[in-house]
Amino acid sequence: GWLGIMWNMECCCKRSKHEIFDNEAKDLEREVCFIDIACDEIPERYYKESEDPKHFKSEKTGRGLLKEGWRETHQPIMCSYKLVTVKFEVWGLQTRVEQFVHKVVRDILMIGHRQAFAWVDEWYGKSSSQN
Repeated sequence: GWLGIMWNMECCCKRSKHEIFDNEAKDLEREVCFIDIACDEIPERYYKESEDPKHFKSEKTGRGLLKEGWRETHQPIMCSYKLVTVKFEVWGLQTRVEQFVHKVVRDILMIGHRQAFAWVDEWYGKSSSQN
């Protein structure tokens, strides 16, 4: 058996665009998963209050202290669409392994986007050539 993971990404500022990957995944069974960086639970071992959007407010942008429903009330908002395809073709293990990989990828995306939000003061206003 083998484990193959395909990852595509597109970013834009529209609130919902479910058809964004229609050309890449026409024949695939799909589940759309919304990640709420403020209100979805993350594994306790990864939780840091300093990276919690419910407790963080940016000094440079004024963004922050995200509460339930923040996606409907805050501007600007960025949506990041990711298509993750996992294939693990081993009888008896396929479903478990594929579900596990999807959960781990979701956790990684959740943590990464929470950090990007909470670290905004470190990168806001910098060009891509500045470190």
